[in-house]
Amino acid sequence: MIALRQQDVGVAVLPVKHPAIDVQRLADYRAVCVVAEGSPLAGQRSIRLESLESEALISATTGTQIHLMTEHAFRQCGIRPRIRVDARTQEAACYMVAQEKGVAILSEPLPAHIRDYPGTVIKPISPALPVSLGILTSNLRAPSRRVREFVNAVRAIGARA
Repeated sequence: MIALRQQDVGVAVLPVKHPAIDVQRLADYRAVCVVAEGSPLAGQRSIRLESLESEALISATTGTQIHLMTEHAFRQCGIRPRIRVDARTQEAACYMVAQEKGVAILSEPLPAHIRDYPGTVIKPISPALPVSLGILTSNLRAPSRRVREFVNAVRAIGARA
């Protein structure tokens, strides 16, 4: 959409490579594992990918950066994830986790309503799975004053998160 100039600015999980898009790194976060409160995994301090080998995975939508990153991390561990379903939203993933349909790997930062989703527990993944966010703008034209102001505001928020 940005490359086609249908949108002025976007925020995305990196990497993003397109000749018509400028990318500014916003912040670095990590992926986390969401498990059901009643799961034995909920009692662990952190979750190793190897411990998810027998778990059903509620995955991010196929083709998204978080999905690709998760698949790559599992491959690096020699594990083939048991993907049960692709969830289009974090809310949908948490709902399915709370219903004990599987575990989900999500990218921080998580909004409060996801962080406190009833029936779920969020655990760090060990070793950490880094996730970088970037601000995207078109390089086909100079950004307007309002776009620059918006980008600066988003960068300020990202610096505090």
